[in-house]
Amino acid sequence: MFTTLPSQPFCAAKRLIHLPLHRGGSERNPLRGWIHSNQPIVRLMPNTPAMVDAGMTSLCFNGCDENSVEVQFVRSLCECFGRVAIINENLMNAAVCANGSSPAYVYMFIEALADGAVACGLPRDKALLYALQVDKSAEKHECRRSSRKKAQHEYQ
Repeated sequence: MFTTLPSQPFCAAKRLIHLPLHRGGSERNPLRGWIHSNQPIVRLMPNTPAMVDAGMTSLCFNGCDENSVEVQFVRSLCECFGRVAIINENLMNAAVCANGSSPAYVYMFIEALADGAVACGLPRDKALLYALQVDKSAEKHECRRSSRKKAQHEYQ
């Protein structure tokens, strides 16, 4: 079933086809064959943190320029629930590996840290507080470290 997106508030939306497809690893060519058109194809993969406005969505486009109105429209929709990275279509499966399912593993890691602290006598609420803070501080530290590495690389 193919439907067009509403034309308001962006006129670009009427040029896009919405194809509900939830298949990691799907390739561009079958999608092109299914719609029998030169319509732009947008593939996106949000992750579960999008449900709490902290998502990371991978976007790729086939049939339109990265600066086109269509791309800006879809990007603005996805930015409503987190961060967005536009990538080449041949990298979409790799992005799904790094981003799509990984929050579930982080949740399990946080829970395991808390379980270990509880086993050593810490109350669960404190154990979860510490485990969650480790996750937040590790993210902040890694972002800072990555920025320094990038700056050092650019300087050399």
